[in-house]
Amino acid sequence: MQLRLSATNLPNLDPAAPGTSDAYAKLFTQLGGTWEQAGVTEVVPDNTNPQWQPFTIKAASENSWFKIEVWDHDEGKDDFIGNVIVSVADFLSSEGFKTVPLSQQGTLTIEKV
Repeated sequence: MQLRLSATNLPNLDPAAPGTSDAYAKLFTQLGGTWEQAGVTEVVPDNTNPQWQPFTIKAASENSWFKIEVWDHDEGKDDFIGNVIVSVADFLSSEGFKTVPLSQQGTLTIEKV
């Protein structure tokens, strides 16, 4: 399955560069209670509304879940921005396009391409 992720209104976690974060996303799938990392986007520098390049993950069954974590890349330790958990069945029933609030601040759009 090929997915494209984008986010809006992410917080600025780089106070040295006002209005910016260097955001990237990690996608995990869950089958049988275990989370497995399925993909990582590139870092989009200096942007609180990033749009990441599409990437391919193994097709997940309708009985599984997606967890997407958004991070701010920093020298040393990255900062957690927020996450969301979505059932694959719910995502597919929404025509493969879903916008959801992140756990902390901002929204995430998941699109099947």
